[in-house]
Amino acid sequence: MTDERTLGEIAAAAGLAESDLTQREIGSVSNTARRIAEFDWEQLRRATELNGATDIALTFADYLDATNRGVHRFDQLTQQTIGFIDDVEHVAGCRVSLVSTDFGRRGLLDRRDWRGHVLDPAPDGDADGQAGESGY
Repeated sequence: MTDERTLGEIAAAAGLAESDLTQREIGSVSNTARRIAEFDWEQLRRATELNGATDIALTFADYLDATNRGVHRFDQLTQQTIGFIDDVEHVAGCRVSLVSTDFGRRGLLDRRDWRGHVLDPAPDGDADGQAGESGY
């Protein structure tokens, strides 16, 4: 794991209480503190390429900014988070269709419709939400 971070660093950057992360970031089997690292763009690129990813489920959007916690629509996310998701989609070459904003049942933003297509416009501006020439 490269560029490992402490829970304190993550909490301070996101505006969260460190004690909140300490309670959440415990391994379910080992019962030990989880290790956390800075987002690795090269690992994202390689993983999506090797696995042929068609969609991404992005977890911990609340770790990017505490104000993401508890939102129920994509447009309620901070502009910084939406920009991060755009960057993830660009690097991965596929859509972020699920975004987790909290551990609760309602903490999952689903950007797909019932057929599995992404609802918001494609990165190239297609209004139908379908893939444009970019391939995703």
